[in-house]
Amino acid sequence: MRQDPVLADRVRDLQQQIRHLHDQQKKFFQEQAFQLHLYKAERSSRFHFSSPIPTPLRKTVFKELEDANGNL
Repeated sequence: MRQDPVLADRVRDLQQQIRHLHDQQKKFFQEQAFQLHLYKAERSSRFHFSSPIPTPLRKTVFKELEDANGNL
């Protein structure tokens, strides 16, 4: 059984287009995964390197209301 050369060329061309689209999609998904990884790493390091001791509350509002003895 002989194949039509025009049809064989068309099939080959379509296969190349499909491969090209799959390559583009693969690159896109890899870039998305990389960006997500960077986001998670940044978020993780921000919380990881933060001080375990909470910062003390500032009482600037209450200082105006205190009397000489320090009572409100």
